[in-house]
Amino acid sequence: MLAKNTGIKKQQTGQPMLFIAIVGILTAGLIVFLIFANIKISQKRTELKDRVDSLNKELTALNEEKKKLEEGINQAQSDFYWEGKVREQGYKQPGEKTVVVLPPEGKTGTSSTEQKSFWGKVLEKIGF
Repeated sequence: MLAKNTGIKKQQTGQPMLFIAIVGILTAGLIVFLIFANIKISQKRTELKDRVDSLNKELTALNEEKKKLEEGINQAQSDFYWEGKVREQGYKQPGEKTVVVLPPEGKTGTSSTEQKSFWGKVLEKIGF
C-alpha cells in the first residue's frame, strides 16, 4: 500500500526561532538606545540647571547694582548734591568768603628723618 499524500506539510521549526531571536535582539537594542538617550538627557538637564542657577545669581547681583545706580541718579538730581560737588572744586556763592588754611612756615609737613632712606639714616648715625 502506498501512503496517501494528504497535503499537510510539516512545519519547519527554525523559522519561528529565528523570528523570535531577531525580535529579541531588536528589542534589546532599542532598550540600550533608550537607556543611553536617558543618560544624555539627564546630563544635559543637570548642566542647564547649573547654568540657570548661575544666571539667577548674576541677575540678583545686577539688580542690586541697578538699585545702587538708581539711588545715585536720584541723589545726583538734588541741588544739595551739586552744591557739594561745586564747593569741592573751590567755588563759592555770592557774598561768601573763602578761607584757605596753609601749613606753618618752615615746616613742610614731614620731618627730615622721614624723608631720608634707610641707608641715609645709617650714614647719618655713622657720621657721614
